[in-house]
Amino acid sequence: MKHRLKSGRILTAEEWQRWRIDGLSTPKIAEILNITPSAVRYIARDFRSAGYIDPQYQKRKPGKSIQIDTTTDKGAYILGILWGTMSVAEENIYWVRHRDLWFIEIIRDCLKISSEGHKSYSSTGDQFRLKISRQSDIDTITQMLTPQGWTMRQAQERPYPSNSLNDKGFIRAWVELHNSVDIRQAKHRNGNYYPQKRLRIYGNWLLLEEINNILSSVAGLQLRTLQKTTNEITKGLYYQGKNVLPVVNWLYDKAEIWNPVIRRKLEFLD
Repeated sequence: MKHRLKSGRILTAEEWQRWRIDGLSTPKIAEILNITPSAVRYIARDFRSAGYIDPQYQKRKPGKSIQIDTTTDKGAYILGILWGTMSVAEENIYWVRHRDLWFIEIIRDCLKISSEGHKSYSSTGDQFRLKISRQSDIDTITQMLTPQGWTMRQAQERPYPSNSLNDKGFIRAWVELHNSVDIRQAKHRNGNYYPQKRLRIYGNWLLLEEINNILSSVAGLQLRTLQKTTNEITKGLYYQGKNVLPVVNWLYDKAEIWNPVIRRKLEFLD
């Protein structure tokens, strides 16, 4: 089978299949052929109708989406990982990124995603990435994020989820994703220095404001003043000394799911 373009170019089924087997996306093929992505999708339908296998379509073909209950600890935890790691690329392709492979694997396992994570190297630090392009997987994630008011990672304002939610599961995921823990040298009133535990949580200022309110309420602590970072969008929420233990205890009390390595790191501050 062949497909004749308006430009006069002849596209053979063999050439088309080779591109698709090699993983070329619709936008890339549109660029090669100098046509629109919608025209490429029309060509794809013609070749599929003629019986030619399209591996890229097989990855994205409609299937049954999964319903995730974000009012449960586990469901809210999964939502928290997506909230803190996901971005959207061309043609509604989703990417989950983090330097800890555990978060990639738990998303794959809980959402039954067929694709596998891979390591990505960059000047800003290595990380693992998971490409999500199957339509049923996209539908599952969209059904979780849209009712909660999700916004892109680089948005000026990233609010806390706005619908029914298990706060503990969501906040535990966020803290595990975006934390820094250490022992600092604090200065006593008498002038001597002593070691003090410190937990720092980072995120968009609007999101952290609500996390600040919730943690203060459930842990019986005073509201913190959000700390500046290197940009105006991201802020830091700090807990030090005796204020660390109530936060960590609440995060893991009766928890259903957690990153074991990060839990050990946080509980070391106990």
